[in-house]
Amino acid sequence: MAKAGRVPIGTIITETEYESLRLMLRSSDEANWEVARQILNGCDDQKSIYWIWILSKDWSGKMVNLRTKASREFSTSVELFTNAWTNSEKFAEWLVEKGWMTEEIFQRLKLDILELVAKRARCIFYDVHTTIVTGFKEYDPKNKQVKITNGLNLGNYA
Repeated sequence: MAKAGRVPIGTIITETEYESLRLMLRSSDEANWEVARQILNGCDDQKSIYWIWILSKDWSGKMVNLRTKASREFSTSVELFTNAWTNSEKFAEWLVEKGWMTEEIFQRLKLDILELVAKRARCIFYDVHTTIVTGFKEYDPKNKQVKITNGLNLGNYA
């Protein structure tokens, strides 16, 4: 007998699917939630992780039914309830640890990460310049230096 459980069919959640899932999850109709769960339970976690993370910010409780094995396995695989509360920098670190970071995901996260860095480095006495760490240059081919002067000005970076 084959082992029952989560068998991802490889659906990749893109921005288009994200919008559809978001509408399903914000609906008051529980049937829509169930359809969304079925899609999420069958998705390719690694290739869909950015949009799963974005959805989880508002809808993590509706994204899974923990009474089902498939939802529990999905939730565990993407660390849904942990990542739902992480900022972009911590999420990026998790992706690197898991081996799931891509240039595309990094490009979506980098401005938020830089804003977090700017908040920590804000000082009226010093200018701070940031560049990406050597081991991560593959994720940011432009690799422009960012100057943080009493706040963040990303006008020329984005």
